[in-house]
Amino acid sequence: MGITIGVIGCGHWGKNHAKTLTILREEKAIDNFVICDINSARAKKVADYYNVGWCTNPLDLVNIYNVDAVTIATPTTTHTELSITFLNAGIDVLVEKPMALDVDDAERMIKCSKLNNRILAVGHPLRYHKPLREAISLARNGHLGSLQSIECERLSVREPRTDTGVIASLAIHDLDICLMLFGERNPLRINSLSLPSNIEGIEDYAVIQLEFPSGENDPNSTINANLTSSWRSRLKGKVRSTRIHGQDASIDIDTSRHDGFFIHHHPSTLVEGKTPFLKSPGQWIPVKDGEPSLTSELRAFANACISRTTEQLFATAEICLPATKLVALAKQASKQSTPLELDQDFSQYSIATPVSPKTW
Repeated sequence: MGITIGVIGCGHWGKNHAKTLTILREEKAIDNFVICDINSARAKKVADYYNVGWCTNPLDLVNIYNVDAVTIATPTTTHTELSITFLNAGIDVLVEKPMALDVDDAERMIKCSKLNNRILAVGHPLRYHKPLREAISLARNGHLGSLQSIECERLSVREPRTDTGVIASLAIHDLDICLMLFGERNPLRINSLSLPSNIEGIEDYAVIQLEFPSGENDPNSTINANLTSSWRSRLKGKVRSTRIHGQDASIDIDTSRHDGFFIHHHPSTLVEGKTPFLKSPGQWIPVKDGEPSLTSELRAFANACISRTTEQLFATAEICLPATKLVALAKQASKQSTPLELDQDFSQYSIATPVSPKTW
């Protein structure tokens, strides 16, 4: 038996939800879906295109269409109350990232899902990105040698959003990639620089630096992550690049692709007793059965709603809470213009002691 899913919000990303759910409907992974948007003309246009029902009041999804689950792709400021409303109504929820702007709200959403025994998933599609998952597995299993650093660029050219800046909209993906790479270990330190857009309180450029424990015997051994996010990318345009550097090899992956990634093996032949610093040729590593990560994510969500298990969900609210916390901490570090030292569960932070330029 399949399910019916309500799609709340049919702006740019909500339309992608509808398009993807059409694929799942053809696969018979779901029975159907329904569109909901406060703009009636937009809701009707999208619904007519996909031949589904529509409404403008989210509660009609329950009272009229009797949906089993919803996806929420509305402005971030509405995520918490919408999610709680549907969880209390006994409806499973997938809410787009960031799940909330406030960590307390995110924790309130998690508590509500547990009280109602409902699924609460978060839209972190890169956790379902097959090439990225395989690349991280190679890195974590030592195929790159000891990890040295990670670099991420997530760039676009667009008008700033009015509800969230690039840290919550773009950098959250790369913060989450770092958590995946380091086995969900928390960073020791975070620093951030952001530049304001023409909308008050909304940054459109940010550089975030994190320092993770290496996991080696030396407690002072750390690995740096450097993340750049921007809506100002007039020279490069759209970029979705993750580079993982190890002692013996590096990985370069474009997460807008789903068919593979490059691995660069570093020269190991000694010249006059030294390893030459030369450009490493790239080897393409194909990944079979790759597909758009949103498709994998929504399929996993539908299957979880039917099976009543979360084993297939790589992005439950509990898993995604640390990335939400890191967004708040990155904003705080930028506001204070100083690095922050973090405790084990992010519940406390302190102003970091000065560090040398070499470290940062």
